[in-house]
Amino acid sequence: MGEHSRLVTYFHRTRDDRLVFGARGGYRFGGQLRQNFDLNDQERGRHRALMLSMFPQLASAKISHGWGGNLGMARRYAL
Repeated sequence: MGEHSRLVTYFHRTRDDRLVFGARGGYRFGGQLRQNFDLNDQERGRHRALMLSMFPQLASAKISHGWGGNLGMARRYAL
């Protein structure tokens, strides 16, 4: 499976046959780094909606973990 947006979405299968799915975050003014990596309900909802747009068959799947982090990339996005 591939995804070609410029918004950084990633996924892979784990050894115990689960899906790790990660998705874009928000830009902070001035490129400030995020200090708190707990996702709020709105962020979790956006990630779930994006995941279901790619994998609708997971609609009833339980999400066991969620976290955030910083990602380094150029603002210009190389084409």
